[in-house]
Amino acid sequence: MQNIITIEPLSPDQFEMYRNLVFESVTVEPLAFDVTLNECMGFSNDFWKSQLSDSPRTNKMLFAKSSDAVVGMIGVRFGFFEKTRHTATIVSLYVKPEERDSGIGTQLFEASLSLIRDKPYIRKVSLTVISSQIAAMKLYKKYGFEIIGIQKNELFYEEKYYTQFKMELHIPEHSTIN
Repeated sequence: MQNIITIEPLSPDQFEMYRNLVFESVTVEPLAFDVTLNECMGFSNDFWKSQLSDSPRTNKMLFAKSSDAVVGMIGVRFGFFEKTRHTATIVSLYVKPEERDSGIGTQLFEASLSLIRDKPYIRKVSLTVISSQIAAMKLYKKYGFEIIGIQKNELFYEEKYYTQFKMELHIPEHSTIN
């Protein structure tokens, strides 16, 4: 029998599940995140709790849960200021390796798009992806994202530079994301 996956936020008092998943994600997929494990380990408990609080100035984080275990995450940053209020940025998509190829990444991505859909004034959604993450790019393109730029030498990790692609989805006025 297959586990049922739920997509939901965590409350600030569940910050340890979030923190542990981030520690794992930056260890397993160090190029997929701007931050390093050492940097993450320096963040206070209050920092981790703040990332899960329901405030207009913070990211909205969603988590895939299977039998009360967190197996994946995704975040959305909404433009806060008047000039950027029409924008959203998708960040931190991660699924535990043993749960990949099960549709969880797609479920998380669709849930993030649903959050964005709930704000009809959003006109542009962006994200970045390392050029070698072919499966992730395929997922993003499936939902209409296009590569709009190449950020050469954007990340520096273990004495090597890496290229990122900037991808965007534009939402015309009076329409929604599929």
